[in-house]
This record gives sequence, C-alpha cells and structure tokens, in this order.
Amino acid sequence: MYVTCLYDIYNKADKMEEYIKLFSPIAESGLQIHLYTSPELAHHFKNYPKNVHIFEIPLSFFELYSLGINSTCNLPSQRTEHKDTREYLSLMNNKIEFMLRSTEICEDENIIWIDFAILKLFKNTTQALEHFKKYSTLHFDKLTMPGCWSYGYVLFPNSVHWRFCGSMFICPRKYIQRFYNDSKESLLHFMTTENIIMWEVNIWCHVETIKAKEYIQWYYALHDDTMVDNLYTIFNS
Repeated sequence: MYVTCLYDIYNKADKMEEYIKLFSPIAESGLQIHLYTSPELAHHFKNYPKNVHIFEIPLSFFELYSLGINSTCNLPSQRTEHKDTREYLSLMNNKIEFMLRSTEICEDENIIWIDFAILKLFKNTTQALEHFKKYSTLHFDKLTMPGCWSYGYVLFPNSVHWRFCGSMFICPRKYIQRFYNDSKESLLHFMTTENIIMWEVNIWCHVETIKAKEYIQWYYALHDDTMVDNLYTIFNS
C-alpha cells in the first residue's frame, strides 16, 4: 500500500492545484494508495479512481503533528524560513503516523511512503511508475530508505541532515509500530533536551544511530530518479 498526504499548510490554493496535477499520473497508475487530506481539499478527489482511497482527517487528529504544532520549541536556525515552518516540520514528522494508521485499514505487507509531489523529482516518470508497481509486490526484510549521505556524519539539530532523502521509503508492516515509537521518542528527546523541532530526516538519522541499525536498510540515492532506479538495480543485481 502506498501512503501519501496533501494538506494546505501554507494557505496557497495555487500550489494545491499544481501538486494535484503532478499527482495525477500516480492516481491513474492503478497503484493502491491511501491519501490523507483535509476536509477542505477533499472535493479535489471526488472523481478519483477507486484505487485511491481518500481519508478526510484534520491534522489535529494526529499525535506527532500535534506534538510539533502545539509546542513552543525553537525552529532550526539554518532553515529556509518560508518553507521550513512549524507547520511543515510537524507535517513531515507525521509521515510515519499516516503509515501506522494505514496498517489499521489494510493488510498489505509493504507500507510505502511517497511524497504527494514526488514526480517533480523524476525525469523519467514512466519508468518511476513502473518501478513503483514492482515495489508493492516485492518482499522487504527491513525498512528500506534511500539517502544522500553515508553513515557517520555528525547530526546538527539546526541544519538538515541528508542521511535519508525523506521523499520515499518502504516499511514492512512488522516494523511500522516500532519505527513510529522510535521516531516519537527521538522527536520528544530533541524537543525536551534541545528545545527544537527538527526535520523528519534528522529524527530518522537519530533513530538509526541509537535504536534501529538492525532494521533500517539504507541505499544511496539523490533527490532524483536514483531513488527508484537504484533500488530496482539492487533487487536485480
């Protein structure tokens, strides 16, 4: 099951229209998708194909988002201010909770996160969609994540850490609850000890370092076609 979301955290209706157009090839691909969105945006998806399951749930319903948005913690000093808002960082940290909720309403072995506008990163979108179709049927022993940086770079809370790309990852059902618990614990750790809310990729780096080396499988990729191509190469090598 593929999982994604669309929420208008910047109050920019034109951006929503742009993202929805980008998502259309994924919606029309036949992939089974859980799409979380707000009741205000749900009308955009009323004529979507049946393989896209729409869940109209306000962000205030979700625990990890609420932890971030209701906190008074500092935002990272080395951020893009118009983009890396409290709303954005809180939403990014909620990716694993969307996936956890999906395990309650589907029986799929693989729960696969993709950012709603992920196709903007790819040059060969047709090939990417073909890879997506294969990944939903493959067996994964570990939580499998693409990333730009090899293991060992120092994690600085005030700057984004690209150990993981963040835009896509595959989690076997058996690790969803554990990864959720570990992510929540790390999020709370930095909120209480460093008084900061960070990017989800920083949180995942901390999770990997402290708790999850045995169940996270990293592979090299950039924010481009290599996210899907390199994983395909690994499975066919």
